Order: sequence, then C-alpha cells, then structure tokens
Amino acid sequence: MPLEYGQTMFNVVNVYTKAAQYQELPAESSFRLQKVGGMIMAMVK
Repeated sequence: MPLEYGQTMFNVVNVYTKAAQYQELPAESSFRLQKVGGMIMAMVK
C-alpha cells in the first residue's frame, strides 16, 4: 500500500511515521518504525 509519494527526505520520514500508525501492527513494531523515522530526521541537517 503506497503511503507517501516523492523523493525527498520529508517523504521518506513520512512513510515511516505513517506506517507506524497502521492499526494491525504490534506496539513494538510501531515504536521501531517511529524510531527509524526519527533517526532519519536526525541525520538530515
């Protein structure tokens, strides 16, 4: 399921954070997706 289109870092981070909101995911998986999105955002300066 496509979540976010685009080739910018904003789009990459949005894919991870939106995927973390998927209702069927266990809490640990949701947390990991959000954590990866945050780590990607921290790398962009």
